[in-house]
Amino acid sequence: MQGPPGEGPDARGEQRSRSEASARAARMAALAAVIYATWAFIANVSHGAWIAARSAGAQALWSAALTLTMSTLMEWSAVRARARGLRVLWAAAPAIALAWVGPPTVHWLIRTPEILRTIIPGITVGTLFSLAYARGIERAINRVE
Repeated sequence: MQGPPGEGPDARGEQRSRSEASARAARMAALAAVIYATWAFIANVSHGAWIAARSAGAQALWSAALTLTMSTLMEWSAVRARARGLRVLWAAAPAIALAWVGPPTVHWLIRTPEILRTIIPGITVGTLFSLAYARGIERAINRVE
């Protein structure tokens, strides 16, 4: 006799996969926060410890939030893309746009003195990550189709 939907071995396996994915995303977000906050501090320390710390804090929060939302946004976008050949572009474009618009805006608002030096590493890595991740999503979708 089969139980109600959402119960049984398949549901537990799916829940465990989601939990593992969430834990992986949290670890990646923490790592991004530490790496990019450290860089932001170094890029701005010549303007004083307080300014460097403020820039590092903003970068840490932004990097963690962006890392947590980027993969979800790309998965959502890829599923909605109709044209097979454009899935990578449709999946990566919103995440890349967020990576290019968010950091300069945040750092401009808090008056980070070295905005470009602070954001270039994160924007570069974020763009490459988005393209690679979107390509992986496309491959996974194509295997299912």
